[in-house]
Amino acid sequence: MTTRFLALPIAFILLTAGCAAPEPQSPPIEVKPGLPAAPMPRAVEDTRVYRDYFERGSYPADWEEAWKTLGVEWTVKVGVRRLVSTGRDVIDFEWSMKYTGPRPPLIIRKPSLTDSLPWETEVHVYAFPPGKEGGRRVIFAPPRDEGLLSRVLFNGAPADWWVVVKEGETETGRETLAVADVKERLRTLYPAEFPADKPPKLYVEFFHKPEDRGRRGKLDAWTGELSSNIRRVPDLKSW
Repeated sequence: MTTRFLALPIAFILLTAGCAAPEPQSPPIEVKPGLPAAPMPRAVEDTRVYRDYFERGSYPADWEEAWKTLGVEWTVKVGVRRLVSTGRDVIDFEWSMKYTGPRPPLIIRKPSLTDSLPWETEVHVYAFPPGKEGGRRVIFAPPRDEGLLSRVLFNGAPADWWVVVKEGETETGRETLAVADVKERLRTLYPAEFPADKPPKLYVEFFHKPEDRGRRGKLDAWTGELSSNIRRVPDLKSW
């Protein structure tokens, strides 16, 4: 008797559940022909950075402690150098790497701002106008070339895009970024924030994120992410 008594309300609920009054709905939006759609807002705040974080969390330009991951020991030193040929300044990224993992030699895509795919090597520049707490981040990477991208994906990367680090040895290299390119990017995007005659304070971070295992050449190459950590760029005398 008890089971039958309990079942009756449950059955009644199940039968009547679909008969509830429908939820009120908003009226349809009237679309008027001939009116252009509003553009998506530009997310300028995605590039906003603040000086206090970088002053506390950055390292000197010549910091020598290695970034260690998956057997790779990676070091980057940062400096500013004036080119004799042009009289213009460049930011140098002097990198070195050695391998202490279990499978020498290390085969890896060479860090490069010219001879690599757009997402593999990046320099993040954090710039602060004189006397300002807020600054901007701009990113420099190899240019995107659809033809080159197709050739690399289908045929493999050129031989000089690779570096081999033998056991007990260290390989080195240098990438450069023109200060004039940094100025042009900042002045183009944020002309009201960065005066043309006053160099900003710069911090930089150098990333290398190879993803190609070299299957076309049966290289069994290393993949992962390497970073320089945030470095304080020596003060610019001009830009």
